[in-house]
Amino acid sequence: MKSAENKKNLVFALFFLALALQARLYANDCELNPKELSASGITLYAEKARLPLEGLFTLDGAPFDSEPLRGKFVLANLWASWCPDCRREKPSIERLYREISDGHLFGKDGLILLTVSLGEEPDTVKSYMAENRYSFPVALDRGNKLRKEYASWIPANYILGPDGSIVARITWKEEWDSEQALKALRSLISIASAR
Repeated sequence: MKSAENKKNLVFALFFLALALQARLYANDCELNPKELSASGITLYAEKARLPLEGLFTLDGAPFDSEPLRGKFVLANLWASWCPDCRREKPSIERLYREISDGHLFGKDGLILLTVSLGEEPDTVKSYMAENRYSFPVALDRGNKLRKEYASWIPANYILGPDGSIVARITWKEEWDSEQALKALRSLISIASAR
């Protein structure tokens, strides 16, 4: 009787070991290493540079409050409505935002999207958003402060860590909700979490 119970325990142990190995293999398959990230157009930051979010405004003209971003990973997308490449990526930014908001991709607080319109007036951005039925959050850099140092070519995209420092700059032509993009975003979060 004891032998049958030992066999049963062994079968359960082997089953759970197989599940754990499969989960580990899947997790490794879901992440890209730094070399693969670089080949995808992602530059990892070693130093603790910050993307200054002070001086931004909401579409209603109020000072932008960056406090809700503290302690979270942020995808900061710097853009302008007149920019053809920015316009091209916005539908996938909207789809990514909806998936992030639903908590399906990274958990409810795993990644936050912040888009920053560079050098544009609130009415211009409001019209663009309404015309395209976009709902992603927008802050305004009316003085173009970020453009000069962080976005000489737009769109410019950054992943910010929970401490507000820049983890990586992303310069690709991927659809933001593609499998490759999601794999890269998960990898960046994993790398930054391990720092």
